Amino acid sequence: MKKLIFLILITLGIQLLINSILVADNTIKHHQQLSIDLITVSSSYDETKIEPLKKKLEELGFRVYTRYFDQTISDLGYVNLDENRVNSLLNAIKAPDSDVVWFLRGGAGALNLLPLLEEHKDELKKLKPKPIIGYSDVTAIHNFLNNSLGWPSVHGIVAAYNTEMSHLYKEKLVSTQKGDITNGRESITDLQHALFNGINYKKLLPLNKAATKGVSGELRGGNLTLFQATIGTKFAPDLKGKILILEDVNEGYRKIDRVLHHLEYADNLHASAVIFGQFHNKRASDAERLIFKTVLKAYADRVSIPVYYFPYIGHGYHNKPLFLGKQAKLTCHGNNYCQLVQDKLLK
Repeated sequence: MKKLIFLILITLGIQLLINSILVADNTIKHHQQLSIDLITVSSSYDETKIEPLKKKLEELGFRVYTRYFDQTISDLGYVNLDENRVNSLLNAIKAPDSDVVWFLRGGAGALNLLPLLEEHKDELKKLKPKPIIGYSDVTAIHNFLNNSLGWPSVHGIVAAYNTEMSHLYKEKLVSTQKGDITNGRESITDLQHALFNGINYKKLLPLNKAATKGVSGELRGGNLTLFQATIGTKFAPDLKGKILILEDVNEGYRKIDRVLHHLEYADNLHASAVIFGQFHNKRASDAERLIFKTVLKAYADRVSIPVYYFPYIGHGYHNKPLFLGKQAKLTCHGNNYCQLVQDKLLK
């Protein structure tokens, strides 16, 4: 009898524990539900993939809007004329019923929108900041939000290229391993977790002695090609006290070397540190990866500011989220890997 009572109590205790875990899990899921405006303002896209993508995001628990897709492909292959692309973006930013604006893809053409966006700067400053999510060509939009509005934003996967969306694309895989497309091993779940819990990366490699001392500052930057295009213009960011992140793809190592010399020679950047992401193609050989890293290391040896290497951001298999326009802290222990920490972006 005593054994029976004991077993009943144990069973009840286990059930109570399970119930408490389920309640906690439901609370987390409810807390992390997001309303998303999907948009693209760069290169044209395959319209047949929008509904399957939307359905998949809804299955993941998101509320998804596609109301601002407006594609009439321009002569240059952009999704629409400049004015129409800006209007779509402004409508998504101003929409009161969405939490974030998530870009479907990158491509080209976003830089062209900066003058038109500047015309709406005062209007947008009156609004509550709304984060955008994306990278590559979206760097131009990050630049506007971070520098002209003072808003934070998310440098991370686009909605169409990630682990969950791998099945939508016919890109020929080099193996049967899941996730062999661009950013195919970077999960939407991990992005969502970072938004609500913050960032803690422990594998940043210091490329010079200055980097081992650590550094703190607001993150800025993104794609190197887009960032360089703003140097010497009225859209160039003020990097004083900021940490510049840079990545690129499909650019030769000699070109990257030339551009980094340009950044080094520019006398108005004043960044407090640089974090390099991935520059080689995702299927690069060891020799190709090494030559790009050699270029980055040579830059680090020439400058006095801390320089780090973190090839998990960019156009590779991975693309870890980073919060631009928000403080970050890098700490190091000796000459080993360094750690990057950022507080959560959403509550």
